[in-house]
Amino acid sequence: MATRETAAAVTAGAATHPNITPSIDSALASIPARDAALRPELLTWTGGASPRGGNVGSRGLMRPGTTLRSLLQAGIGLSLALGVTNAAELDNAFFAMDTGTANGFSEAKIAMLSNVGYSGVDFSALSSFGRSVEQLPEVLAAVDRHGLKLYAVYFAVEIDGGVCPPDVRKAIERLEGRADTLIWAALRSSRHEPGSAGGDEAAVATVRGMAELASRAGLRVALYPHTGDYAERVADNVRLALRAGRDNVGVTWNLCHWLKAEDGRDFEVTAALAMPLLMRVTINGADVPEGGLGWDRLIQPLDAGSYDVYGFVSRLRRLGYTGPIGLQGYGIGGDHREILARSLAAWLFWRCRLGRVRR
Repeated sequence: MATRETAAAVTAGAATHPNITPSIDSALASIPARDAALRPELLTWTGGASPRGGNVGSRGLMRPGTTLRSLLQAGIGLSLALGVTNAAELDNAFFAMDTGTANGFSEAKIAMLSNVGYSGVDFSALSSFGRSVEQLPEVLAAVDRHGLKLYAVYFAVEIDGGVCPPDVRKAIERLEGRADTLIWAALRSSRHEPGSAGGDEAAVATVRGMAELASRAGLRVALYPHTGDYAERVADNVRLALRAGRDNVGVTWNLCHWLKAEDGRDFEVTAALAMPLLMRVTINGADVPEGGLGWDRLIQPLDAGSYDVYGFVSRLRRLGYTGPIGLQGYGIGGDHREILARSLAAWLFWRCRLGRVRR
């Protein structure tokens, strides 16, 4: 069935499903008052097609006039339609975030990731990590030599000026034509509180500035929820992506930040909001969030912790997420190679486990 036809069928099915109206009403009621911009009477999609490379059901759902109610209806309907089937095999590309290696950059780190068995890496262009956008040509050359992909270049983006930051502009120029590489943008502000909406005008202008340059270079921008930043929750980033109204802008779902900033609440609502825009997912081992756990409990090797990360991933697969998944490794002590190998072994075990469930 064509994607547009699939989307239409899911939407129609959701409209008549006996459980869908109360599910949507509950979902809408659960959105905090500070997200008033996400409510259906205030928000409509103003862009063209949905983000390129979006997930199943996204193309054909996001069109001018789309409201949050219809988005939730389609997203929850998709969950109902696909949730009764077994998850597809876990064939998402699995890459290691450079937070799981020591600060700085060296080709030896890229070689290590290749030898361990990861499909690629991201690059955090942060001075606090001893890395800079000026190193990007060296990073690209090393990744190419070792047959890996660069899945994203990460930036902490200050929104208060309302313009695309110079470092992001420079990265976009150097990444032109590398469609597999996203601009990862964590939106922060020195003027507005995390989770507020007072900086939305500046944030949207900043996102549009990045998106315009990225579009000319054949690239996409994925907003990155980060605890303590202006857009710290998944819903914050969905709101801003929708308001930006650009077809090359989407969002990321970071497990550790969702657990930290949102206590891992309301998976179904978060999934319904994020799925049509979801470009990347990041995971790691973690403990069940309770009482303000620190990062040492919320970021662990993939085979550690009490939180059901396998369940999180398999639910996203059932909803049709087929994009790359990154391994977060920030702050994990010990031997980096050993931790990366352990985490990859856990991932490969999950692939076998999901394959057995499907058969």
